[in-house]
Amino acid sequence: MANRPSPCPPLGDIFNQGYISVTDGALLAGQIAAGGSVQQMALERIRQTLGREPTATDLAKLDVNGDGKIGSDDAKILGEYTAGLIDTFPACGLPGKPPTKGELLGDKTNLLPIIAIVAVVGLALVVSLNS
Repeated sequence: MANRPSPCPPLGDIFNQGYISVTDGALLAGQIAAGGSVQQMALERIRQTLGREPTATDLAKLDVNGDGKIGSDDAKILGEYTAGLIDTFPACGLPGKPPTKGELLGDKTNLLPIIAIVAVVGLALVVSLNS
C-alpha cells in the first residue's frame, strides 16, 4: 500500500491531502527525528509544499505515537501504517494539550524553567546548611 487515509484525521496527513503516503509521513518523520541539517531539509520540504512556515499544529500531525515529539518511533509507525501492517496510531483518541513546535522538534530550551528551579532550590539548601 502506498496511500491510506488517516485512521484519525488529521494525524499523519502533514500536507492535508486526505491521505498519508510513505514519503510524506515516514520519511519526513524520520528526517525530523534525525535533527541537524537533515531535519532542516525536511522542514524546508514541508515549507515549500505548504507554501508557508509549518506551525506546531502542522508538525503535530507527524506525532502519531502521542509522546509530544517527532521521533524515529513515529517514522516506524507511519511506515508500518502505509505498508498496511497496522490499522491505527497509538495517538488516536488521546486527549491533551497539543505540544509546541519546539517540543515537537526536540528543542531543549524548555528545560530553562526547570534549571532555574533547581538552581533556586540548591541555593536555598546551601544557605540553610550554612546557617
